[in-house]
Amino acid sequence: MLPTEIQLHISLDDVKPKVWRRVVVPITWNLEQLHLVIQAAFNWQNRHNYEFQMGGLRFGNKAVLEEYASPESPQVFEHRAVTLRDFVGRGASFIYAYDFGDDWRHTVKIEKYLAIDPA
Repeated sequence: MLPTEIQLHISLDDVKPKVWRRVVVPITWNLEQLHLVIQAAFNWQNRHNYEFQMGGLRFGNKAVLEEYASPESPQVFEHRAVTLRDFVGRGASFIYAYDFGDDWRHTVKIEKYLAIDPA
């Protein structure tokens, strides 16, 4: 059976004690949907800009992020165009940055893929 869900470990960087959450979400969800899950999991209020950083690339609301980008900034890709299925490999990780003023950085690690019967 092919994986239908993905289990993620999301930790808030540079805070003590360590703050983290574990979530299981559909593998077909895009990064915008993952953003909303992270907002809920950490009790953030979805009031600030955000981006995902993966392999030197940036993913987020392209129109908003390009407005604030400098010529040296890496290219931004639309977060709705990338699904969690696009990431392979247990143990892979990426960054979720929220509130660019306070710079809340989260490490998102893929723990495992799950095949859950919808019945």
